[in-house]
Amino acid sequence: WHQRLCLKKSNVDEGVEIAFPKLEFIPFFLPELSFHCLESTKALANEGYRMAHCVEARAESAITGKRFYFALNIQGRDLTVEILRSKEVFLLGEAKGRFNRATTWEENRKIREFVHALNDASPRVVSPPRTQKRSPRKADAAV
Repeated sequence: WHQRLCLKKSNVDEGVEIAFPKLEFIPFFLPELSFHCLESTKALANEGYRMAHCVEARAESAITGKRFYFALNIQGRDLTVEILRSKEVFLLGEAKGRFNRATTWEENRKIREFVHALNDASPRVVSPPRTQKRSPRKADAAV
């Protein structure tokens, strides 16, 4: 029933495989992390089945190229990661482990490294700054 619910939510016909737009980037390596891009409705469905969550329900946004999905393995722990495409950068959407397990602090750190590496490796996207400078507050300016 879970698979049928996901298909119904995603408006994708059961059994029809649709390829997602390709995400172009220069291959890169990060220590203690392996990944692959989920490139079709079938791959997304298999990931949802393997990880026991409903990532398949998001197939429509992947078909349009607004979001990309990756299967990550960080030190033996599997995660499904959603990457949002904005006009200038890739941003982290959501990351979940098996059975929708929340990510740990260490996994979040590695996922942020992955998103920065993806931005650095993409020829069409400008990488965001790695640190944000604090803008002066009005109270600081008055002193």
